[in-house]
Amino acid sequence: MKYLNLILLSFFFISCSMQSSLENEQVQEDELALQPKRSLPDIIEEQYSSSIGILSYQGVLQSMSNLTGVPITNNRVQVVYNDVKDLLAGTNQLNLYTPSVQQGYMKMAAEFCSEMTKSESLIRNIYPSYSTNNLNIENLVDAFVNKFWAGKANQDTKDSAIEDYSVLLEDFKTQGVRSADLAFSACVGSLAALPVMIY
Repeated sequence: MKYLNLILLSFFFISCSMQSSLENEQVQEDELALQPKRSLPDIIEEQYSSSIGILSYQGVLQSMSNLTGVPITNNRVQVVYNDVKDLLAGTNQLNLYTPSVQQGYMKMAAEFCSEMTKSESLIRNIYPSYSTNNLNIENLVDAFVNKFWAGKANQDTKDSAIEDYSVLLEDFKTQGVRSADLAFSACVGSLAALPVMIY
């Protein structure tokens, strides 16, 4: 009898302990159910949101000026900047990189490149052997991509872009497009690309 009571008492404690454990698991499951569901993109953004971002509109203006040598005080640059500033990202969050942001970057790049290609000395700051006679397209594109994408893209990505841009611009050259316009195209294609816009 003594052992029977001990066994029953042990069984009672084990039962209470199991019931308590089950209740705790249920409370944890209920708490998890109350938490908002997170998608994979949300989880990835939380983990990487501070490690990569896009340039804000002020960053774009300064960066494009630094890369091309065209001052931010240039009148035409200022007109375009004021026109597209609201399209550009106001903060550095990568999820703000939308088609309208890309459109704003493209317009800014086009204006900086337009102003830059008016000056052979500015082109030569990027491509020292620039000449309106017998322009080497691959070297031109290589110079722009490597200058503008320095530290922002791996060599395979740069090589692929150089090859693609060169094929396109060689076609333009055979159609009689002027050297300054080819330099403009190489500039815009490189300057408006994502590697320039991220940090």
